[in-house]
Amino acid sequence: MLVEIKNLTQIVSGYNQSSISTVAKLFKKICKKIIITSVFEAELIKLFSNAYRYIHFAIANEFYMICKKYSVNFNKLRKNMIDGYSRNSSLPSQGLTAGPCLLKDTMQLFSFTKNTFDLGLTSMKINERLPIFLINNIEKKISLKNKTVGILGLAFKAETDDIRDSLSIKLLKYLKKRKINTLQSDPFYKNEKNIDAKSLIKKSDIVFIATPHNQYKKLNIPKKKIVIDVWNIL
Repeated sequence: MLVEIKNLTQIVSGYNQSSISTVAKLFKKICKKIIITSVFEAELIKLFSNAYRYIHFAIANEFYMICKKYSVNFNKLRKNMIDGYSRNSSLPSQGLTAGPCLLKDTMQLFSFTKNTFDLGLTSMKINERLPIFLINNIEKKISLKNKTVGILGLAFKAETDDIRDSLSIKLLKYLKKRKINTLQSDPFYKNEKNIDAKSLIKKSDIVFIATPHNQYKKLNIPKKKIVIDVWNIL
C-alpha cells in the first residue's frame, strides 16, 4: 500500500471546502494526481472498485471449477484464450480470492442496495465456495482419511502477514472440521502451530499451495506427493 499510494490517483472528498483543501494539499505532496468528488461519489468509487475486482476474480474461479469438473487444464486454456486476442487479456487466473476489502465492500454494496446486487451475491458464493470445492475435488480421487494435509500459506495474498478473510484459513478450518490431520506454514504470518515449509512437505501426503508467496516458487516437492497448486505458481 505504501508503495502504491504515490503512483495511484487518489480520490479526495469532504463535507466542507476547508477539509477538502487540507486533504488535497496533503495528497498533492504524496501522489501524482488527485480527483475531487462528493463524499457519496467517493464511497461508491471505493465500493465499485473492490466489487468489480471481486467479480472479476469470481469469473476466473468459476471457469477454473468448470474446467476441473471436466478434467481440463484451465491455465492452459486461459493462455490459449488470451493469445492473440486482446479482448480476453483481462481474464485473471484463479485463486483463493479474499482479503479485508474485496469481500467486505462487495457485502456492503449488497446491503446498501437492499440485497439487489445480484452479481455481488453470486461472486461471493463462487469465491467463498472454492476451498470446499478443492477439498471435494481431491476426495473424488483419494480418501483423506488417515492422510496428512499440509497448507502452505495462510495470508490472504502473497508477501503479507494479513489473514483477514483469508480463504487459506477457511480451507484449514474446513479440513479440521472433517477431522483431517493438518499441518500449516507461512513465512510471514506467525503462529505457534506453524512449521517450516520443508518439514511440512516431508510430513504431508497432500500439499496445498494456498497463498502464492514468492519463496514457494522455488520449492522442491517430491513427485510422490499430491500437490494442489491453487495459484499455478510451480
